[in-house]
Amino acid sequence: MTRLLLIVEGNAEADFLRAFLPQVGISPRQFQVVPHDGKPGVIANFHRLVNRWDEPETRFIVLLDQDSRDCRELKRIILDSAREKCPAKAGRLMVRVACRELEAWYLGDAAALREAYPDAKDSAWEKIEKRRDPDNARKAKPSELLRRLPNFVKRDAARRVGEIMGRKWAESANGNRSTSFRCFVAGVMKMLGE
Repeated sequence: MTRLLLIVEGNAEADFLRAFLPQVGISPRQFQVVPHDGKPGVIANFHRLVNRWDEPETRFIVLLDQDSRDCRELKRIILDSAREKCPAKAGRLMVRVACRELEAWYLGDAAALREAYPDAKDSAWEKIEKRRDPDNARKAKPSELLRRLPNFVKRDAARRVGEIMGRKWAESANGNRSTSFRCFVAGVMKMLGE
């Protein structure tokens, strides 16, 4: 059985994936998520984790926030490091970058956000729903927009929205407007051979 080892920046990303992936039909036995202490920790240490992993059926996914960096540059750094430091496993490694930050994926599915935060005021939704291209880096950071929602806490939102987005994705795979999110999900499915 193919397994995934997902290497992420922090606990919110891990919480999101642990909520999302089972909803789209990926058994918790098929994946493990390893959070780090930010992007520098992932970049410096992902290869150690990959090298320690001995299961030949495991595929590796490194997920990073773009923040203000160039997506292609981030991917190149990880892939070059993989070819140098874990060459035997570099062919089983995929890099995905959440454009700007993971919270852009939430903005890509405003209906999931509304379901997770039904008590939010209309003024908060107006700003969020105007975000037609959630991956657009020229606009305000997604997390800044999401702070307008009542009781928004990053890890709690990751779990709540992740579960709802997963359920919605399983029902209709075309509902999220975030291109980087759709690329991530397509990559996960490809790695699993689905």
